Amino acid sequence: MKLTCNQVFQDAINARRINPPCEGIRKLEEGRHTLLGILEEIQAIGAYKRRQGSKYRLQMCQPDEIPSWMRTIPASISYVLGRTVLPAFGALGADGVPPAEVAVLKEHASEQIKDIVAKLDRAQQTLSRPINEEYKRMKAGSSTLVAPILEALCLIDAALRTTADIKPTR
Repeated sequence: MKLTCNQVFQDAINARRINPPCEGIRKLEEGRHTLLGILEEIQAIGAYKRRQGSKYRLQMCQPDEIPSWMRTIPASISYVLGRTVLPAFGALGADGVPPAEVAVLKEHASEQIKDIVAKLDRAQQTLSRPINEEYKRMKAGSSTLVAPILEALCLIDAALRTTADIKPTR
């Protein structure tokens, strides 16, 4: 049985508890980098499907792997959110963010990430249907996966801006 995105997310959180991150800002940047890579691949696939880009621009999959790759992405994003992004909020104290502010940031992130994971569950269901429907959306300039990725990136970017403002100078 295929795991839901929420199950993958919870499993990632539980796995991270064994070895929590010691640097929050660095982990937020790592999560941002990973999500940007996935977003860029989705955009490259869209360009390829619109015949505006070459198959050689694809970095994470080959043209014949696109359907299976696309179907794994909701769970992959959920894993990144549970293993890297959410735990990073709890580790911001090691970067000099005051404990009270860490608690507020983590609570806010937790709520937003739960909403994003729910959207990823819906995207996973959508992508389990014939992939041609997703290709139509991509040809029209969108994808089922773009909105949740952008939401996660906005959450990370806002946290990085906030921590830059409240982090004491060393």
